Amino acid sequence: MNYQDFKQTAAFRQIASSLIRERNQKLVTAIVSIIIAIILALQFDFQKNEWILAVLIITFTVIGLLIIVNLINNWQLEKLQLVNLLKNKPKEIVWIYSVQTNRLPFGIQFTYDCTMYFYLLNGDFITVDLPKEKVIEISETLNLYLKHATFGYSQDNEQWYMANPELLLK
Repeated sequence: MNYQDFKQTAAFRQIASSLIRERNQKLVTAIVSIIIAIILALQFDFQKNEWILAVLIITFTVIGLLIIVNLINNWQLEKLQLVNLLKNKPKEIVWIYSVQTNRLPFGIQFTYDCTMYFYLLNGDFITVDLPKEKVIEISETLNLYLKHATFGYSQDNEQWYMANPELLLK
């Protein structure tokens, strides 16, 4: 399977949708941070020595602006690290597994999340939050596209990755 075939699959669309959702959440975070800075600035009294408030205003502004600059530079889906690797350097991805998390505050199921981990040849990793009901389908499709990668978590895989990521290449 080549990248163009993979790009047409439901698995790729789901990964892309999750990456776009994450990007949009970062945008909301940046906007909220800037709004907080504006609200704090409106409360700022230049006559008093309110240095803590000034530091908070600067901090929230800088955080918001840095997030926005990062998002502008990576707005297109093809510029995101995972999509770029899947398209141009799929051999860099050596190990993939998913972890399901069930949050049960006071015994009541609140959320059920699944995070897919993509471990890279350089020792880094990328995570993508996915719907739990789509993870098996996505894993199967990725297995067809990334035949060289190891799938699934085990302590052995983790030890081999820590020793040398190339050990997980098939």
